[in-house]
Amino acid sequence: MKAGWNPRRFDELDTLLRRALDLEGDARAGFLRELAATRPDLAAALRGMLAAADAGGDDALAAALDADVWAALADDPAAGQRFGAWCALATLAHGGMARVLLAERADGAFQQRAAIKCLWSGLATPELVARFEQERQILARLDDPRIARLLDGGVRADGVPWLALEYVDGEPIDAHCDTRRLPLDARVSLWLDVVAAVAAAHRQLIVHRDLKPANVLVGAGESVKLLDFGIAKLLDAQDFPHAAPATRLGSHALTHAYASPEQRRGEPVTTASDVYQLGLLLYELSTGVPLLRGAEPYRLPALEDDPPPPSVAAMRGAAAAARAQRRATHAVRLARRLRGDLDAIVLRALAKDPAARYVSADALREDVLRWRRGLPVSARRIGALRRAGKWLRRNAWLAAAAAVIVATSGFYAASVLHQARALAREASVNRATRNYLVGWFQTADPGSGAGDPRASEMLARALSQAQRELREQPELQAEVLTTLGEVHVARGEYGLAEPILREAYALARSLPDAGLPRRTGAATQLATLLHYTGRYAQSEALFGEALADDGGASGDSRILLARQHYGDLLHSRGRYAAAIGQLERARDDARAAFGAKAPLGAAIARHLGDVYRDSGRYREAEALYLDTLRLQRAAHGPTHVNTLATRQSYGRLLLDLGRIDEAAAEIGPAFEDYRRLIGAAAPGTAYWERSLAGLEEARGELDAARARLQRIDEAQRVRLPPENLGFGYVALDTGYVELARGDLAAARGAFERAMQVFDHVQPDGHPRRADALLGLALLARLDGDAGRASALLDRAQTQAQRALAPQHALFAAIAQARGHAGAAPAPSLAQLRVQRALARIDDNAGRAAPSAVETR
Repeated sequence: MKAGWNPRRFDELDTLLRRALDLEGDARAGFLRELAATRPDLAAALRGMLAAADAGGDDALAAALDADVWAALADDPAAGQRFGAWCALATLAHGGMARVLLAERADGAFQQRAAIKCLWSGLATPELVARFEQERQILARLDDPRIARLLDGGVRADGVPWLALEYVDGEPIDAHCDTRRLPLDARVSLWLDVVAAVAAAHRQLIVHRDLKPANVLVGAGESVKLLDFGIAKLLDAQDFPHAAPATRLGSHALTHAYASPEQRRGEPVTTASDVYQLGLLLYELSTGVPLLRGAEPYRLPALEDDPPPPSVAAMRGAAAAARAQRRATHAVRLARRLRGDLDAIVLRALAKDPAARYVSADALREDVLRWRRGLPVSARRIGALRRAGKWLRRNAWLAAAAAVIVATSGFYAASVLHQARALAREASVNRATRNYLVGWFQTADPGSGAGDPRASEMLARALSQAQRELREQPELQAEVLTTLGEVHVARGEYGLAEPILREAYALARSLPDAGLPRRTGAATQLATLLHYTGRYAQSEALFGEALADDGGASGDSRILLARQHYGDLLHSRGRYAAAIGQLERARDDARAAFGAKAPLGAAIARHLGDVYRDSGRYREAEALYLDTLRLQRAAHGPTHVNTLATRQSYGRLLLDLGRIDEAAAEIGPAFEDYRRLIGAAAPGTAYWERSLAGLEEARGELDAARARLQRIDEAQRVRLPPENLGFGYVALDTGYVELARGDLAAARGAFERAMQVFDHVQPDGHPRRADALLGLALLARLDGDAGRASALLDRAQTQAQRALAPQHALFAAIAQARGHAGAAPAPSLAQLRVQRALARIDDNAGRAAPSAVETR
């Protein structure tokens, strides 16, 4: 280090800086004149530090160091320095008090990289050492995947404290978003992860106090990491014996461009300061306009000015168009998206009074999530008419579902009345149920004075009122509870649905004259819920109980729907023959009761076609799909949810058969209409989106397929247990995509996960295990293990023969994997998967490799 720079000089400057920062105007000028008379060198350095601090640089203390001081510090080399078991490789970043070095383990225990944060040599004052120890204690207390982990720490022989932190190979969140031109929704998703990390720190009574883009890195896979708790504050230091003393140092080390008003005023800091900084971060990510820094600052020098709303800021300045382009949109469109609710959310987070902000980071995050879902936000008071409009736009699918419940109830009641006078009482109860539900949905009319029309609140109030007011009408109460539970299931709210459906089932069973149809209806909805939540054995037992004797009422709609749902469960469990038996009987009974063109029979036929397809009865499946589509278009029109579901089922058949262009014409348009109708968050959306991933895989768009499958997996995790069959399907598809991409470890893990799910769904052996076994066999070939590959192919063949028709595409794929057959002119998806794996084997061999398996 240069002569003249030492801890004593730093202590002097530090003390002088604090005194000067507490002075203003003439008092500060007089202080500097007196200092210049006795210590001109310190006075010159101090003037530069004060000028930089007043300018509000990204790090006031770092910017305050004059050129001579910085040059002296920079003379301290990084490469080769040891920090315990770590050896420094290079400098990653530096500031006025500390620097961050890239390091690797040098003890030979294992290979690992870290980011070493350490004080500059010569600056290890007792106060800074105490602050370093506090940071280590804070990081040790935090355990969140979105916060950089503490790996090690200590003090070197020369007294320099250091921390070894998880090395994040990423870039600041703002740069990450801008270089990739991420749209607003993608930026908000990353910001939500930051808020989750901050909320996790708050739960440990830790306030970060320095939230800014440089302290939020985004790495591989869009993973967010929150860094630098160097000036974090402990709300309760009782458990931290090494907590740093309460000095003014932290306030002067903060980043002024992101400091909250109370931080800049030197007032006590709480979690509200982090809420403010999160608001600033969202402001900048969404608009590209920094409030207190950059080329177009909208400064708040007096701390009394309110910032312009994001929608206004997004349109300001000559760079508005360029900022919008970095968000993959136009300035007017961006402003329109920000206007209203998001404006209100951000401005509430940026309130000057901490008490006027959100009470917590979680509350801020919840309001942004509500904005994304189209729900009313707490930051903005809106009238009943606007709330009703939001509900209708957001829940068009739910309103349609309610209409379907009402319409089908009336349709089936009318049909049943024509069958026998003995069912007149049933029709009366159906009408009462319909009228009761119609009354509840009428309360959504904002002119009725009934209050908030949001579906969740309506359903909760409906449940409470049904339980309270229908005690004297147990038949009607059972019917209403069953329907309310059914609506919750359709919304994916399985936790809310289960107690309601269990109550409805218990009530229906207790009615001496309820009759089998009503018991069956309640049992069907509960059994369906158990099916969807991965409790397959319990669901099958309940279906078996409900359908043990149809009581001669096989034409009742509830019996028919019970058979359809039971067939779906058997399909999920891979018992295709039994599923076909139930669905064929339900379809035939529906046609006999309601006519060959009735919508219920067509809907059941679509489910039957799905089992035909998966079992390899392709010609029967295609004929059934086409006939069903004809009936559904005539009955409902081209954009009804049932019509769209059948189109997607048919598209999946075409995809399995290798008719890729025909499949695309059905799957893509039908899925988009389906999503618009029922919403992106509805359970059925994630289920059908797998077909799009399959289409992308078939076309060779492997990265897109992989990303989509990851999104589907994440969406399923929100509402489904890990044993649900959907995870097996996604894992299976992921395995083949990863195999084609060349990530063999990921492929192997995916196939093994799929096997675990299939074993849970059907312990006796699920047919889809054959697909996973084929994938594992291809991996064995890539590993050069011909014996294992042959054994796995034998197991796949045996598994497939138990449940699949001889013409199933899987048999041709297995034969192709053995080297016994070539691909068809239009290879099925299964054969395409084998083709890609064999091509990779040949590429690895560097020649046209003969099949190692065919010699078994």
